[in-house]
Amino acid sequence: MVVSAGFGLWKDGRNLAAGKWSDISSLRAYTRDTPENPICLVIQLRDGSEVEIQEDAPGWSSLVNALPTKLPGTPPPEEWITEIRLVPSAESERPLFTRKELGR
Repeated sequence: MVVSAGFGLWKDGRNLAAGKWSDISSLRAYTRDTPENPICLVIQLRDGSEVEIQEDAPGWSSLVNALPTKLPGTPPPEEWITEIRLVPSAESERPLFTRKELGR
């Protein structure tokens, strides 16, 4: 799921989504209101498209552990995963990263 240039999401040998670290404009995490209550990571790309990855996806750990080094300013997963699990799903959304554009 994580490579030096970016990330990829694969299922059954098929690429579902991919992007370069430099193409990521923002990240947010939340829990889905289901019995399993999974944590979801939403990656928004510069073109406006979004990729949602749930914590049971292959490569989840390597992805969330790489985020602070690949996207400076992103908190380490141990900081936000516990916090998100402790609040009700309706209130769990947390922004993790927003790319700052030059001149803004």
